[in-house]
Amino acid sequence: MTDLLSSSAACTDSEEDRHLLLVHGYSGSSDDFTPLIERLTPHRNIVRVDLPGHGKSPRRDSYSLAELAVELGGFIDENFDRPIDVLGHSMGGRTVLETITTRPERASSLILMDTWADHFDTGMGEVIEPIFQLSDEEILAAFESFAAEAEETQESVLTKAAWGEQWITEHDDYNAANFDPKARVDLGRAIFTRGAPSMLEAAAGIVVPTTIIVGELDLPFREPSTRMRETIPNARKVVIPGAYHSPQLSHSDQWCQAVINHLSEH
Repeated sequence: MTDLLSSSAACTDSEEDRHLLLVHGYSGSSDDFTPLIERLTPHRNIVRVDLPGHGKSPRRDSYSLAELAVELGGFIDENFDRPIDVLGHSMGGRTVLETITTRPERASSLILMDTWADHFDTGMGEVIEPIFQLSDEEILAAFESFAAEAEETQESVLTKAAWGEQWITEHDDYNAANFDPKARVDLGRAIFTRGAPSMLEAAAGIVVPTTIIVGELDLPFREPSTRMRETIPNARKVVIPGAYHSPQLSHSDQWCQAVINHLSEH
């Protein structure tokens, strides 16, 4: 039995038997979607999950993207008796792709958000990839140094303007405190050194309706999003103007509209 921590919110209309599963990204948690739940419950029962090594899910001795997909698949099998809508953000999207391509009957539709199937483009990787060539201890020390020296990003400014500085500070502190250092190292190596196989060929077999959401300014993921749209037969792409990597927080109105449009159509 899988032991991923989940939380749920009940649908407020006749769609009470329909579910939307929200899957967060690397270094995040189910809290990444907390401010949006009330706006989504008129359309689906909302279920959020903390992936292994994140949030309140139990820790593991080691981590890989393949293992995340297996555990997410087990969670879906154990908790839902009919196909569900699934949204995956960043690493969560990559995990969802691997999960659903091996369990195509378990999804009624997909939303892939600021994520990749094969690899993200240069830019972020050029800076971060060399770090993950170091030892575990050196990697963790490098991230501590980054955290101490990091300047505020434009995305952070936008998010604070939307939700208030107190909420975003508490949210960031929560995610950092509940991110297993071993998960940071193991999953970071898989993501940033391209240590995981491409899912693009497998994604060509996805037959359910798929919406690909990407922030206009999330440059490492713009072209990967285009490649997924061109590969997945029933996919469409929604670009959120002015948004970076987490448009659900910085541009919540546009993000919610894109998600609700997808759910209403499918």
